[in-house]
Order: sequence, then C-alpha cells, then structure tokens
Amino acid sequence: MRLVEKSGPVIPHLPIAEKRDEILDLIEKNRVVVLSGDTGCGKSTQMPQYLLDSYALKHRGTDCNIIVTQPRRLAALSLAQTVAGHRGEKVGDSVGYQVRLNSVLPSQQQGRILFCSTGILLRRLQACPNMLGISHLIIDEVHERDCLTDFTLVIIKDLLQTNPLLKVILMSASLNADLLSRYFDSAPLTHVSGRAFPVQKRFLSEIRQLTQSFGSRINNAVTLKPMVDQDLLVKLVRHIDLNKPSQGSILVFLPGWADIKNLHSKLKFYPSEETHWILPVHSRLSQTEQERIFDRPPEGVRKIVLATNIAETSLTIPDCVYVIDPGVHKELRYNSQRGTAVMENQWVSKANVQQRAGRAGRVQPGESFHLYSQEKFEEMEPFPQAEILRIPLEKVVMDIKAYDENLKSVDFLSRTLEPPTHRSIYDAIQELQSIGALDEYERLTPLGRRIAQFSTHPRLAKSLVFATLFRCLDPVASIVAGLSSAREGWSVESTVEKQRQVIRQAKNRFHSTSDHLALANLVKQFRNQRGRYEVDEFCDQFRANPKSLYFLRGITKLVKLK
Repeated sequence: MRLVEKSGPVIPHLPIAEKRDEILDLIEKNRVVVLSGDTGCGKSTQMPQYLLDSYALKHRGTDCNIIVTQPRRLAALSLAQTVAGHRGEKVGDSVGYQVRLNSVLPSQQQGRILFCSTGILLRRLQACPNMLGISHLIIDEVHERDCLTDFTLVIIKDLLQTNPLLKVILMSASLNADLLSRYFDSAPLTHVSGRAFPVQKRFLSEIRQLTQSFGSRINNAVTLKPMVDQDLLVKLVRHIDLNKPSQGSILVFLPGWADIKNLHSKLKFYPSEETHWILPVHSRLSQTEQERIFDRPPEGVRKIVLATNIAETSLTIPDCVYVIDPGVHKELRYNSQRGTAVMENQWVSKANVQQRAGRAGRVQPGESFHLYSQEKFEEMEPFPQAEILRIPLEKVVMDIKAYDENLKSVDFLSRTLEPPTHRSIYDAIQELQSIGALDEYERLTPLGRRIAQFSTHPRLAKSLVFATLFRCLDPVASIVAGLSSAREGWSVESTVEKQRQVIRQAKNRFHSTSDHLALANLVKQFRNQRGRYEVDEFCDQFRANPKSLYFLRGITKLVKLK
C-alpha cells in the first residue's frame, strides 16, 4: 500500500481484476459472500471500489454506502489514503476513515467508502442496531480472529435478519475460509490467487551454516520458550546484505516494540542512509515515519524493514525479497498468577509462517529464513487460536450488555465462530459481580451501566467512575489511558540497561516511587507545552515519546468527556 494522495486516478492491475465481474455477480445474488485471497491480490483496496463503481454505472451512486472494517487503526488509515489516491481524490471526498481519536469522513453524496476500526463499527452498531442506510459491510482480515471481530460476526448474523437490504462481504487471507462459509449457512466462497513467485525456505540448521552461528542457543526443536536471538538476527542480516543483490529489501518480523528498538540499535553499525535504510514499523511512530517503508531506495541502497505481524497481511512492502522469521509474536494470554491478560511471546502457527514467507515472493523469486528447525515448524499449530478462546471475557461480557442488556452472555457467546467454554464465561460473570458491575441475575447495576460506557477493561473503568466521585479524575484518567493502550510515555528501550537507567532517572523527576503517578504527572506537564519547539524541548529533556504522549493526551481527554 502507498500512503500518499495522487494527483490523478491510478488504477493498479492486481490479480483480483481478473475476477471482478464474477465477484460482483456473487454479491448481487447473495446476502453474504466470503472472499479469500492471497496477500497482495488487491482485495482490500479494490473490492470497495468495484462496488462503488458498479453502482455509479447503474446511476445508483447515492444508494452505495460502504463500511470496511480493519482490526488495526494503522491499516484503516493507510487503506483510506491508498484508495483515495487510486481514485485521484483526497481523503474526505468519496473515501474516508474513522479510528479512535482521528477521523476524516467522506463528504460525497454519490456513494461513499468508510474505512474504520472494528471497535468503531461496534459502537455504531450499539447506536444504530439496524445499520439503516448502509448498503455493504466489508469485514476485512477476518482470519486474525480478534475478539471484536468474532463479537461483530454474531451481531451481523442477527443484522441480516433485521436489515434485508444489507450485503456482507467477509474478506480473509487464505486461512481456513471454509469455517467462515459454514458459519454463515454455507455462504458462497471465492478465492483470488496472488502474484506469487517461488520462495525458498531456509530453516535453522542451514542458517547456522550460512552465518557460522553454531553456538546459537535458542529456537531449536527442543526449545520450550519462544524467544528471539538478536545476535543471530544481526549475523543473518549481514549475511544477506553481503551476499545478495541490493535491489531486494529485507523484512524482519519481530514480536514487539522493545525487540524492534533493540535490533535497530544493533544495526547501527551501518554507516549512513547513503547505503542502508533501517526502517521500523510500529504504531508508536508517526505516520510519516511509517510511510517510508513503501518507498523504493536509490540503486545500491539496501532497505531493511523491522515490523511486527502487521506486515503479514495488513501492509504490503512492494520490493520485499528476503524475509527473516524468528517464529515468535506477541499474543494476549491470561496470566493466572497476576490475574490479568498480558502480552507474551508465543510461537506462531503454520499459517502465520506461510503468510510471512509469502511476503518474499511478491516481485521476484525470494527467500525466507526461519530461525527455528524444520521439526519445530512441524510441531506448530495449523492456524492461530482465536483470541476469544485465550483471554478473560469480562470486557466481552460488558460489550454484550452494552449492546443489549437483556442478552445472556452464555447464549450470545455460544453463537460465536468458535465458542469459548462455559466455564470461562461464568468466571467472567463472577468477576463482574465481584466488582459490582452485574447483579446476581446477570443484570447491569447502576455502576455497571457507567462501566459499560467505557471501552477499557471493567476494573479500569470502575476506577474512572470512583475517580470522578473522589475528584481525582485527571491523574487516574492518564493512568488508565496508559494501562489500556499499553503506551509508555517514555522512549523505552527496555533491553538496553544503560537506557533503562536514563529513563528511570527521568521518571524519578515526576515521581520517585510510582510509575503510574510518574506517567500521570508527565502527561499533565506535557499538556502545558505550547508549539512544536516546546514539545521537542520537553521530550528531549525528559526522554519522552511525543507520539505516545499526544495519543495519551487524546485518550485522557476522551475518557474525561465520558
């Protein structure tokens, strides 16, 4: 995807174009269609345009009002800009977006496309359950199986009964699309192949030989704990850089921001941007910084992209030829000792591996390097586990109550694509009863109704309600914003000990004994900065992350308005 506005229409020829008429015919004749496609086939950018253009040709443009959901806010933003560019428009004409804290809605009356996060769609469904006036609902990246998407699919099944004019298109990478078809009563399924060149896979034993890293200690067949060997990653990047043509970029998959920052610092031995572009991709970075991954470097310059699993399907890097896959990603899991859901390193599935390897074969034959053994690959699960099966369900139960207070949680969740156990549902209900959000009959209490208005975990939402009563909302709102968004106010490189000490010293200037109060005080003082110069000076002085602070300030303001 290219994140810039174009001066005139640009219509890329993508594999989906060959099946345009077939897909439109399926949608015309059916209420629900499942569209699976290889990464890069063009389904995310072209499908909404095909629908809009087909209505315009029939002089029915005013009847076409399309909503496209994305599980990640970055993907919603970038897709809106890409599609607007294809149409020779600016964002806000026929194409717009809406994510938390940021929106540019389409203004054109002759047909509209709105890209939004799944959470925004859920809020719209709560406000307008029948979705009247919406002609097409496209749920993209269904294969990621996040909680909100599974929740939304149940509502859509009911919505099809109450809104007879609505058409639903479920779009997924080529991962278990049959499951989606069966869920919607054998809805027709069509597949679009990508432009794929052969990709040679290399596993750990061969990588050790290539890099002469026979001492590498992790990610072999007997490793139980998923980890990332940063030293081996550096050696492998150097090997590719020295032995492969510079025209192909290197895409390195990493579990999270700390891993990205650590590897980025280890690759600083490259002298300058005149020879290498080292480009991290993460929501903590500005949009301008992230856009650079789509640029083609000058001849003789190697591009190295460091990304999380967002680069598996949501973002396409056009010149990628080499992929490095440690086989690890961050996944939300319930931690029984802490009594909370935490992001932990987990092994990816075979389907994830296939998606990652496929990124190397977009423009020419490529290579993928997997930092685990062939035996480890064979042991991996075939598909990712749905989020709803591995996290506590308190927030999901509150979302059910916010949507329809009379619904029983067990009844609703039993209708999901892969239902959670009754035990996990009852555990969530008991937890909500213990904090006073539900009564003994699973009805919302007055406190519960206030908690249900917030999009954060019920315990954090309760703290906001009580903070209002005790007149300490300002610091608590900042703390909740940080906890619920997993945002650090400081520029953290948690794996670099010297940097951690510098950050600790900066935190102590805001509070010496509490990280939470230090964050609250940091956000409070950040609000007093005026203009770019003051913001930059403040962030430099206190090792603060300006993008995270802008985000936290926005979330704090949103929370206080509620």
